[in-house]
Amino acid sequence: SIQRILKYPPTRTLSGDERQLLWKFRFSLMSEKKALTKFLRCVEWSDVQ
Repeated sequence: SIQRILKYPPTRTLSGDERQLLWKFRFSLMSEKKALTKFLRCVEWSDVQ
């Protein structure tokens, strides 16, 4: 669940499923402070366009 993921320490590596879940609900997580570090880990930063 998203709440479980948000309780993870900022250094924990997220699984592919966890990353997809956070990405799917990214707009509803905008007001959740704890979601920022997790969300930033979901972004594929090497995919430059």
